[in-house]
Amino acid sequence: MEEIVHIEPKADLTVKIVWSDNREAFVDFAPIINRSPLFNPMRDAQFFVHNARITHTGSAVAWSDLLEFSSDGLRYDAFPEEYQRDFGDAAAE
Repeated sequence: MEEIVHIEPKADLTVKIVWSDNREAFVDFAPIINRSPLFNPMRDAQFFVHNARITHTGSAVAWSDLLEFSSDGLRYDAFPEEYQRDFGDAAAE
């Protein structure tokens, strides 16, 4: 899978992500954050914007050692057609 090479976190809890193949997308983290109290620190816009980073391998966007989202998962969220291509109907089972 492609590495993350650039991010631009925004106060509206979205992140512009650019992958190593130059594809880019905005990923909305609000639905993810609302799933669990574990993500509560990310609700603070300043924390969200100022603590977001790319892991040293480019394999994830992280806010701490415990709040990390993989490049693959974010890519599939941004481009569902790639998920369908890679997993097809088996993904729905």
